[in-house]
Amino acid sequence: MRKLLIGCVLLAVSPLFWQQVRGQSPSIVSGKNTSNSTSQPTTDQRGTKDSPLVVDTQGHKETSAEAEEKAKEKEDKYSVDTWTLRWAAITASATVILMFVGIGGVVYARKTLKVIGGQLTEIRSSGTQMDTMLNHAGIQAEALKKQTDLMGQQWVDYGQWEHECFADEGGKPKIRIGFVVVNRTPYPLSLPTASIKFSTSLGRNSHSVCLFRFRRDCRLLPNKGPVDYVELEILKSDWQFWESGDAPIKVLVEGDLSFVGAGSSSLQEQTFYGTLFCTKGKTRFEEETRHQEQCPT
Repeated sequence: MRKLLIGCVLLAVSPLFWQQVRGQSPSIVSGKNTSNSTSQPTTDQRGTKDSPLVVDTQGHKETSAEAEEKAKEKEDKYSVDTWTLRWAAITASATVILMFVGIGGVVYARKTLKVIGGQLTEIRSSGTQMDTMLNHAGIQAEALKKQTDLMGQQWVDYGQWEHECFADEGGKPKIRIGFVVVNRTPYPLSLPTASIKFSTSLGRNSHSVCLFRFRRDCRLLPNKGPVDYVELEILKSDWQFWESGDAPIKVLVEGDLSFVGAGSSSLQEQTFYGTLFCTKGKTRFEEETRHQEQCPT
């Protein structure tokens, strides 16, 4: 608006400058005085108040319409600048908020990843522990299976036979027989009603019989068993043959070693039959698959 006003003023005063450039206008002389009188020059008005060389725009007094328009423009400019600053502040604040939100998101993401990493480590550790437990359970199951198999394969062993011939206080010849009954399995077992019967022949229809009974519910620990002894009468002739080494002393043996194994309540039958051949310095037991000659009762 200010530039437009200056342009209008310059256009208004331009004819004055044009007239000054062309010079003074010629004076009109009457016919009678052309020779004696000269034309009077006109007065130069440039630089006066009516025709100033520079237009003073500051001294221009604005009208009420121009003042209102200028105030409106100033108000509009102030409003635009105010809202521009406000939106700039809002944008900056939003940018700062978004920046802090982004930083918080990064921190939270790192914490989440750390927690997930810890959980994965725990899962791997749990998996390793589970594998160890499964392996241990497998070992225990295998050991239990072996234990069960061994329990199902328990038995009672007998042997370590030995003998000695002697005469008692009355002069009767006798034979003393020693033996061992032992549990060869790694678990204990019990003998509810075990017994071993020994007999020797004393001639026609005559025998010396000895029944050895184990104490009731005798418990046999693994690989342990004491040496037990029985004594039988023998013929004097048999003793003489034994002394000379011409013939052994025969002793019939019939045993019932039925037992109750570990982890079981049922009685497992185990019997044996055989003959002891007793020669001087040697005792040999021959087990019979069939019960050919039972011990006399």
